[in-house]
Amino acid sequence: MNKPLRLALVLHSVGVLYPVVAGMGIVGGGGNKVNKALLEALIADERVALTVITLAEPHAPIMGLEALHYFQQSIYTSRAGTLQEIETFLINHPQDAVLFSDVITTIGSVLLQSHSVGYRRGNEPWWIQPITRLVGRKRIIQQQQAFGNLANTPHRQVFAVSEGVKQGYIQHCGVPEQQCCVAYPGVVQPTAAEVANARLTQPIDTMVFGMVNTTSFNKGGWVLLVALGLLRWVPKMPPFKVIMVHPKWEKDAWTWVLVRLLGLHKLVQVLPFQPDMTLFYQAIDVLILPSLNEAFGLVVLEAMSYGVVPVVSSTAGVAEIIEHAKNGFVFNRKQQPIWQLYKVLKQLLYNPVLVKTVGETAIKTSKQFTWQHFTDTIVERLQQNIERL
Repeated sequence: MNKPLRLALVLHSVGVLYPVVAGMGIVGGGGNKVNKALLEALIADERVALTVITLAEPHAPIMGLEALHYFQQSIYTSRAGTLQEIETFLINHPQDAVLFSDVITTIGSVLLQSHSVGYRRGNEPWWIQPITRLVGRKRIIQQQQAFGNLANTPHRQVFAVSEGVKQGYIQHCGVPEQQCCVAYPGVVQPTAAEVANARLTQPIDTMVFGMVNTTSFNKGGWVLLVALGLLRWVPKMPPFKVIMVHPKWEKDAWTWVLVRLLGLHKLVQVLPFQPDMTLFYQAIDVLILPSLNEAFGLVVLEAMSYGVVPVVSSTAGVAEIIEHAKNGFVFNRKQQPIWQLYKVLKQLLYNPVLVKTVGETAIKTSKQFTWQHFTDTIVERLQQNIERL
């Protein structure tokens, strides 16, 4: 039997993945869900002897690890000092491979769950680009430097959660394409009873749109709201309402003022942070992801597993798995996004049968994306690389 791969997984925090107080849910959205799913899959994988390196902070016990090592300061705010701590630990405890999750460093392999700064700058509206170019220039240089030696260090691998993320780092940071591959995130399928309770099995009298919003600009909440405002003026428009999960609603003056100005206050229901999203997915017919920059969009894949129809922006990574009008809808986020989204939503409102059909196909699509496949992609690539060297 081959020896297991000695793998060190570097996570900024396991405290958010395993809170001391049970039932609090994962804070931070899809990125942390990916981290937790990867961690647990690696623990259960007989091919891997896993060491976790993370910030020293309170967290619930994690069973099945080979070792657990702590660094003392945030890897985001004090990267140089923390990297030295990690390098010292690795010298004393050699590993076959080291994988940093969404922490771009000059050592080890990297799992990228966010776009490069250069990619994000290119997607921004023309009127804000001169400002963000100045502000973001230092970060762009840092990213380029972190990946600058990849061509000379073939043992380093880069994993991206979408093709868009991959191509962004190839183009803007000089990542060699042969050292970069896509590992699409997965989803845990709901039980048959959970799906049976979903609106997929019921007649649609009032169409329910859903959205998860954390920042109005990047997540595109304003695009959705203006598109919905336009729908209100269509004669004999079928009834609809909106359920928005928005943990920062009270602080997001721009969004709630826009809701009032557009006359949507009676149609929009706002929910706080949801530790369990099951009831949200069961309550909606269509999930809208109008993000400007979205590396993947795990919430979409989760919603699809409940038979919810996804409507996603063309700049979201999850758009790569959507076949328009078959398992979801994609609208152009760069050219007339409000008008493009409006047309899709209008089509769905007038055709509830299409919503049912696309929702059924969405379930089938979601079953193709598993956490096991996601983890296998990473482990097998790391093993092959070691064998080549």
